Amino acid sequence: MKNRIFALSYVLLTLVIVGCLFSGDLALTQTPLSVVVGTVVSIVLSLVLATIPAYLMAACVVGIIPVPKWAIAMTQYTAYLIAGMPSILIGVIGFLVFCKWMGLGWSLLASILTLNLLLFPTLLTAFVQLLQPICDNYLDAARSYRVSLPHFLFILVPKLYTRELVEVLTFGVSRGLGDTAAIMLTSGSLLNMPNSLLDSVRILNYHIYMLAMEVPGGMNEAKTLSLWVIVIIFGLLFIPRMIGNKNYELQ
Repeated sequence: MKNRIFALSYVLLTLVIVGCLFSGDLALTQTPLSVVVGTVVSIVLSLVLATIPAYLMAACVVGIIPVPKWAIAMTQYTAYLIAGMPSILIGVIGFLVFCKWMGLGWSLLASILTLNLLLFPTLLTAFVQLLQPICDNYLDAARSYRVSLPHFLFILVPKLYTRELVEVLTFGVSRGLGDTAAIMLTSGSLLNMPNSLLDSVRILNYHIYMLAMEVPGGMNEAKTLSLWVIVIIFGLLFIPRMIGNKNYELQ
């Protein structure tokens, strides 16, 4: 019953958004394939780079991996500091550090590293909330069965909480799709297909801004792209609900 209500509410909300945003046709005449490719590569690689460090840091915070308390406190303080920064400030930091100091210029790699900085505190907080009850309920049992920490973190936890892990990752994708200020300062604005990570490329959310504000007659296509982004985010929200958790015993 709850799943039906959830699905119906999102269908109705989608219809409302379609009615508010959509006017005209769905043709994307001013959006080249390079924008889609650059967006997918940027979000996927930044999520990969941010996930493993955030997951391991979360394991340290909840006590699964023993580390000094000062290191945990410093990690938490840094994550809170970054999470509290406006995204435009993160973009300025990314531009100064990655584009200027590291010499990457406006490039796909600079945008990936900036998104990595943006996603880290979000993923860290989500993984801490995920791992804390697992630590309380299963860590002692795992130790009694002499389960190693790598086996516990990378095999047992994904088996027990597949759905929750997918929820965290889809949330990270949604966060990356929703940010514009940090990307527009580091990725550049070229519409050419990138041949390497050092090439400049325009990311989708920045492209929507450019269509709406800089391109004559581009508002209709900006509205269409905004609609597609919202539909994609809604689709990501449904992915974890299609994955059922499985119950495994410690072996």
